[in-house]
Amino acid sequence: MFCYHCGAGLNERDFCPSCGADVKVYKRVLSASNRFFNEGLDRAKLHDLSGAVTSLRQSVRLYKYNVDARNVLGLVYLELGETSAALSEWVISESIEKEHNPASKYIGDLNTNRNRMENLRQAIRKYNRALDYCRQGSYDLAVIQLKKVLQLNPKYLRARQLLALLYLSGNELGRAGKQLKKCKAQDPNNTTTLRYMKELSEQTLPEDQGAQRASELAEGVIRFQDGNETVIMPAGSAGTPVEFGGNPLTVTLINIGIGLLVGAAVVGLFVLPARVSRVRSEAAEQYRAVSEELDTQTASASEQQRRLEDLTAEKTSLEERLAAYESSSGTLSSNDALFRAASLCLANPEDVDGIGAALESVDSEALGEASEEYRALYDRVLSGVRTPLVEKYYTEGYDAYTDDDYEMAVKQLGFAVRYTAEQDETYDDILYYYADAIYLRFRGMESEEQSANADVLSEAQKYFNMVKELEDSEYAADAETRIQEISLLKSQLAASASRSGETAPGTASGSSAARSASGEEPAGEEESASGTEQNPDSADRAGEQSASSTEEEDGAQAADTAAEQAAAEEAEQKAAALAAADAALAQAEANLAAAQQGGDAAVIAAAQAAYDAAAAQRSALN
Repeated sequence: MFCYHCGAGLNERDFCPSCGADVKVYKRVLSASNRFFNEGLDRAKLHDLSGAVTSLRQSVRLYKYNVDARNVLGLVYLELGETSAALSEWVISESIEKEHNPASKYIGDLNTNRNRMENLRQAIRKYNRALDYCRQGSYDLAVIQLKKVLQLNPKYLRARQLLALLYLSGNELGRAGKQLKKCKAQDPNNTTTLRYMKELSEQTLPEDQGAQRASELAEGVIRFQDGNETVIMPAGSAGTPVEFGGNPLTVTLINIGIGLLVGAAVVGLFVLPARVSRVRSEAAEQYRAVSEELDTQTASASEQQRRLEDLTAEKTSLEERLAAYESSSGTLSSNDALFRAASLCLANPEDVDGIGAALESVDSEALGEASEEYRALYDRVLSGVRTPLVEKYYTEGYDAYTDDDYEMAVKQLGFAVRYTAEQDETYDDILYYYADAIYLRFRGMESEEQSANADVLSEAQKYFNMVKELEDSEYAADAETRIQEISLLKSQLAASASRSGETAPGTASGSSAARSASGEEPAGEEESASGTEQNPDSADRAGEQSASSTEEEDGAQAADTAAEQAAAEEAEQKAAALAAADAALAQAEANLAAAQQGGDAAVIAAAQAAYDAAAAQRSALN
């Protein structure tokens, strides 16, 4: 047993002899995990597969690095037909311990036998298709698919249980009992199998119904004692004593005659019902055969149609993914980057810089849609260099952050966020500085650039919230303050955007007013024209004198008009800026009042800082 903090060997004491860490709880967790592992191993040996899965999953839940528990859990899953779950446990086990791990052999055995692996994959696909048929109400098609699943993978317990359930719903109790018997032989203590068997026993008629039938026969029956024997006869039948309701002789003879006629008719009709029954049986057999053939053809046609649709959708998806992965040169850059990283990892696992540079070009957002082999290769390459990569990117990002190079800090810390895990010691440091670098880079932008990149604030706020929700994080209070600042900044940006939308019509009206100021020119022209009409001789005499000064007067009037327009626009812009500053100051004052009512010192400080900034901006405009 080794220390979880420094990796040194532990003794019987509750403290690590090397680093002094408290390992009391750690030892208890390991002990409980080993106890559940031993319990699961014993249940697996007794063929109690469901109980083994429960115990082994509890063991792994307590201590996720328990390689032995994961390996045995994978074997139990394989015995239950759950191939995907088994491979998942073995891949995780192999990533934890690479040398002398039986999980590598198990994975190799499955991958070596390609036919078996393909059959297992086909079984999973057909099982999912059977589930779709069940949801659509096509139970006959689902039964056909489940039969094919069990042919490909006879150990698939869930498929056999679903087939038994479909038989139960179709009132085919014999077939359901046969399937449930196989399920019980495979996993005797499976609760689903036991529940279905109970349902089957409740649907089967009980053999002893003597009491109910005796009560039905008791109605209209005469009981009387004949010596030491009790005689039970229908009331009024022949031979019944008169004192017990017997009929007179005439009625008895009539009943005998009717009985003879009925008997003759029954005897005469014995041959005909037999022939009718035989013909019906043959017709039913032919109908059943034709129906099964038709169902098979229908299922085959439906399967071909569905397969065509699946292939078409898969083709479309692959084309989209190919277009997304292709670079400008036509090569699959993301795949090439991963292959280059894998090649570097095989050649020199210590080349952290080279592997990290290759992994930077891998599209991490597309990993969710990639194949299992692609993700397994990515995880395997990353597992060997994850910790040094996190340290490298965090160190470079933090240095850039302290040097106020927030652009580089966002880039490097972004890679650190991609590779970090919650169990890392620097997890909250990375998240906080990454979010703060985004926020500070946004604060350094121009106002127009801030308006165009307002969504960046939401990204920073998301990571600040993650830091705030971490337990025992030293950055929780700072993150809360930043969240308040971002909320205030968002409201200011929204108010500024709304005011800019309102300012545009005012500016247009101001320009119209400025343009209307030049309307005196036509008035003057009209007066001049009227004067010309009144004094035509004087106009002729003054024409030569005023010709030289016309261009100077036009230029002066144009300059005056332009100046008036510029002054009007400047006044309107200043008024709009003052209105925006007043609105921001009022909002900041309201936020400060709300924060003072809440009583949180950090929130009050952030609100006070925002209010002071708004007040300073308003004073600067004055």
